[in-house]
Amino acid sequence: MPSNDDDISPSTPDLIGLPTHRVLRSLDAMPLPRASHDRLNGEYDALRVASLALSRPLTNETIIVASDIDGCGLGLIAVRNTPTSAESVDALRLTIARQTLMFGDTPAIAAVTVLSVLRQGFADVHDSRIDLLMREFAAARVSLDRWFCIDQQLKSVDVETLAVLPH
Repeated sequence: MPSNDDDISPSTPDLIGLPTHRVLRSLDAMPLPRASHDRLNGEYDALRVASLALSRPLTNETIIVASDIDGCGLGLIAVRNTPTSAESVDALRLTIARQTLMFGDTPAIAAVTVLSVLRQGFADVHDSRIDLLMREFAAARVSLDRWFCIDQQLKSVDVETLAVLPH
């Protein structure tokens, strides 16, 4: 059963900085949150869900885990062939734009967690692209909760600057 409190349980390993193969094995061993039932508030709950959509062997792609206003899993979207950070950002922007068109003023998606698989690593994203993304998120009333990147290791990406965080 996924965690129901905001704290990471002592048994949850810190996956940031681990080699990709160890991260994937650890995620596969973690309990899977149930869609529309379990909150995705543990450190790796949404990442565990995202791992379901990962291509194996790994390829460049962007996976988006959407949650509702209660923090429960709502949808899983995989966008294949996004080999750069900029294309990963664009895939996320298009997903949010489509959500707004489908649901109008009553968004079903309240928050997203993103997993980018970028074989060349997560490069700096131009400030104008970040600004546009943040404006679109604000207009859609969707929050960007977490962003992870996998290249040779699992990395965490700052959701405001889109810079890879040191581990």
